[in-house]
Amino acid sequence: MSTDPLAYADDFAAIFCTTARQILKVALGRACQVSAGTRLPGLPAQMDVSVDLVLKEGGQGTVSLLMDHPTAAILCDLMMMGDGSAPWSEEHRDALQELGSQLAGAVSTGQTERWRSRLAFAAAVGDGTARRESANYPLVLELQGLPSREIVLSIDVGFQESIRALDENRSALSEFPSSDNFHEGVEVQVQPSTPGVQWTNPVSDVPPAMSAPASAPASGPVPTQTVLVDSRDPPVQRLLDVPIDIQIELGQTELSIRRILEIGPGSIIELDRMAGEPVDLVVNDKVIARGEVVVIEENFGIRITHLVNPEERGRGAR
Repeated sequence: MSTDPLAYADDFAAIFCTTARQILKVALGRACQVSAGTRLPGLPAQMDVSVDLVLKEGGQGTVSLLMDHPTAAILCDLMMMGDGSAPWSEEHRDALQELGSQLAGAVSTGQTERWRSRLAFAAAVGDGTARRESANYPLVLELQGLPSREIVLSIDVGFQESIRALDENRSALSEFPSSDNFHEGVEVQVQPSTPGVQWTNPVSDVPPAMSAPASAPASGPVPTQTVLVDSRDPPVQRLLDVPIDIQIELGQTELSIRRILEIGPGSIIELDRMAGEPVDLVVNDKVIARGEVVVIEENFGIRITHLVNPEERGRGAR
């Protein structure tokens, strides 16, 4: 990753949206989407209130969600089992503090797993002011049944520097094996060996693709060959922390519209999978692994028992 602290802020903003969406969905009891826009060129206007996540362990710095009172009122009213229509009042501060604590816990867990180093955040309700030299991102918050709202994610320079230091430390103490024995296979087209063909762009011990002279005659389909890509290569490393939505699929079935309309509390829907069969781990509509359902404290999880080979992955979820 770039040594520019702002690059780390950009990366964190994308990850934060995924975390916030998951927490808000549970805390507010309705589906939501959170998406980040392009980093603002300067500081945003003063807001009414903020949820500040202060890094207490593992570094320093603050990540804040800046919002106006109407937006804060919607979040707090939904947390208090309302419909989001109550106006802002000082009583809402306790609900906002609780929402911040849930976000702080989730961000602490996610960042600790990401950097393999303990990071602990504490939540506080602030005055809606962005700190100097912070990186600021407009977020669009869409809640089911309500108009979309705009808030601002503000990442101060202290936190930017903290995650840059963590990244540099992780690179120095990388758990990856050396590039000689850690590669990822990819298929590329390789021309068959013919007189006059020259190798181009050699890289370490991996055979590069060949290029034939322009006058070389075509000789049928070009065969494919699996070559190796070093997973420690900087361009590949940039992708390792990109968040991707995954799904655990218990099974599928087909129902008529009549049957769907008859569904009510207590209805049982039979799936196309036997009890005890492994469930699918689906990424971008592709099954990449199978496993068994487990319970981790109060959450469901999946223990991977089988990785799907590349040929099967291309078939997509069933």
